[in-house]
Amino acid sequence: MDAHYLGDGRWGLGWILRREDGGTVAVATKVVRSGEEVKNAEALGILEALQFISKQGLRLIVVESDSQECVKAITSKCIVRSYWGKIIREFTRLCICLDSIEIQWINRNRNHVAHEIARWAVHEPNRIWFSKFPRPIFAHIQKDMSV
Repeated sequence: MDAHYLGDGRWGLGWILRREDGGTVAVATKVVRSGEEVKNAEALGILEALQFISKQGLRLIVVESDSQECVKAITSKCIVRSYWGKIIREFTRLCICLDSIEIQWINRNRNHVAHEIARWAVHEPNRIWFSKFPRPIFAHIQKDMSV
């Protein structure tokens, strides 16, 4: 998952759900208001992705984010006293209800597809695709699969 600043306190969130073999299952976008602080948007994106996963009834999930600070707060179970810390605590509570959820930090250059999906949120806000992905997003998915 990733977040991209759209302006006026709005952020595009994007995530891609893949199988273990890397095949794409779903792509989603969401536009949220979250001020200008990137940690707020990244934390919201992680929470939104987990809520989506929960609704799908999926198990054995690895959530990847390029927000090192958010991932560290989740994995270390430290209490962050801020708006984004509150979102992280909600994510942690939701994880307790689900089986086998792991969160990992990934380098920004390995998060290219999610970043492009987050950027695409301005064109297609609040959408979920299970097949027939938008052409610009599909091109990024294909490129990522060939690497």
